[in-house]
Amino acid sequence: MRFGFVFSVWLFTVGTARATPKRIAVLEFRLEPEDTKLRKMLEDEIRAGLLEFSNPRELEILNRLETETFLAKRKPKQSCTLGECERLAAQLLRADYVVSGDMSKHDDDWYIFLKIFRGKDGTILGSHRLRGKSEWELLQRLKDESYSLYGRLPVQVERMFPSETESSSPVLPKIPAVDIEKASKAEDAESLAIEEEESSDTEAEEEEAFDEEVQFNLLSIQCRRKRSGFVPVGYCHEGNFLGMFHTGWLIRSEIDENFFGFYQISLLNESGSFYGFMQVGLVNETHRFQIGGQIGLVNSTGEIFGGQIGIVNRGKQVYGLQIGLINHAESLRGVQVGLLNIANNSVFPVMIGINIGI
Repeated sequence: MRFGFVFSVWLFTVGTARATPKRIAVLEFRLEPEDTKLRKMLEDEIRAGLLEFSNPRELEILNRLETETFLAKRKPKQSCTLGECERLAAQLLRADYVVSGDMSKHDDDWYIFLKIFRGKDGTILGSHRLRGKSEWELLQRLKDESYSLYGRLPVQVERMFPSETESSSPVLPKIPAVDIEKASKAEDAESLAIEEEESSDTEAEEEEAFDEEVQFNLLSIQCRRKRSGFVPVGYCHEGNFLGMFHTGWLIRSEIDENFFGFYQISLLNESGSFYGFMQVGLVNETHRFQIGGQIGLVNSTGEIFGGQIGIVNRGKQVYGLQIGLINHAESLRGVQVGLLNIANNSVFPVMIGINIGI
C-alpha cells in the first residue's frame, strides 16, 4: 500500500511537471471614453485569440473571474510606471506574461494599442496598433490582427482556422507595431527596433506554416491538429474527436482539441477539452474544460463539471466531487472526500476526511 501511494505521487509529479504550461493574463483595458461593456468585449476577444492560436500544453490563459478576483484584493498603485504596473499585476496573478491595452479616439479614427509584458521583470516583449473608423470595427478585427503579438511569446503559436477576413477579402497591409510611450525614449525605441528585427524571421516561418493544408489519412490513430481521418470507432478532424470511444494506441490516447463521445480509454489519456462520460486510465489529463468524469490513479483537469476518482485528483475549478487520497482544487464548488483535501476557496483550505466548498 505504501509503495503504491509513493508510486502514484511520483506519477503525478512527473506527469504534471513535464507539461506545466506558462500562465498569461489579460489585464483590464483602458478606454477613453470609458465603456464597461465594450472594455469586457475587447478583453474577451484577446482571450479568445490566445485560446485559438496557442497550444494548451504550453500556455494557460487565466479567465476573467480568476483575473478580477485576484486583482480586486490588491490593485497596483496608480502611480506605477509602464512595465511596473504589469509586473505587480503578474506577481499577484502568478502569471508569466500579461497583456494590456488602450483604446482611444483621435480626430475621426479609433486606435487600439496592445502590449505584452514578461511578468517577472515587466519587460515589454512586443506591441501592436490597430486603427479603424469605429470602435466596433476594431472589435471585429481585434482577434485576428493581434496574432502577430502572440508570436512574441516563447511558446508554440499556431492558427487553427483561417479567419473570415483572410478567406473572403484581400490581405491588407500590416500597420507597424509601435508603442508610443516606449518609442518616446530613444533608448527604448532602439530596443523595440532590435525586437522587430529579431522576430521578423520567426513571423515569416509562422506565416508559411499557416498555408499548410490539413493532411487527410484514412486511419488516424491520434487526433492531431494537422491531421484528419478515421479511428476504429469515430472520426478525427484537426484535433477534434467525434465518436463512441477513443483508445489511441491503448498505451496513450491524445486529443489535441475537443473530445465529443462517451469514453477515452488507455493507460495515459490526454485531451484539450472533454465532453463525454468518462476518462478511464492510469493517468488522465484535460487541459481546459471537462464535462464528465475521470477514473484513474492520477487525474488532472482545468475546469470540470463532474467527478474525479483516483489516488491523486487535481482541478483548477471543480464543480462536483473529488474522491481520493489527495484532492486539490484551486476553486471548489462541491465535495472532497479523502485523506488530504485542499481547496483554496474553502473556509478551511486544508481538511482531513470531508471538505465542502460553496
